[in-house]
Amino acid sequence: MENRQAEILLIEDSLPDVRLTERALKNGTLTKQVSVVRDGEQALAFLRRQGEYANAPRPDIILLDLGLPKKNGAEVLAEIKKDPAFVGNQQKWDTFVKERSGGCGSIVGLPALPVVAFAPL
Repeated sequence: MENRQAEILLIEDSLPDVRLTERALKNGTLTKQVSVVRDGEQALAFLRRQGEYANAPRPDIILLDLGLPKKNGAEVLAEIKKDPAFVGNQQKWDTFVKERSGGCGSIVGLPALPVVAFAPL
């Protein structure tokens, strides 16, 4: 079986929060690659592989700050929820959310792509 690294997309505009998140992720045992974008428009370009993000990896999970400049996290989420590339089995997703949502701001409904959304403190 292939041992592939997890692709994580961190959508966060605060450099101290980016550093803190990267440090927390570094301490885990999961092999991962973290990509960072700083606003909602960059996030959508990354996910759609547009412009400078044409060769961006498809993330396995998104860590989404809700308080972003340009397009806020709620707007980003609304955009990607409309995109057929990110729609999957809703029943399977609902089960995943019930089992895994404890302890984080929220895990929101993209069946084919888990998104952890958090609001600024």
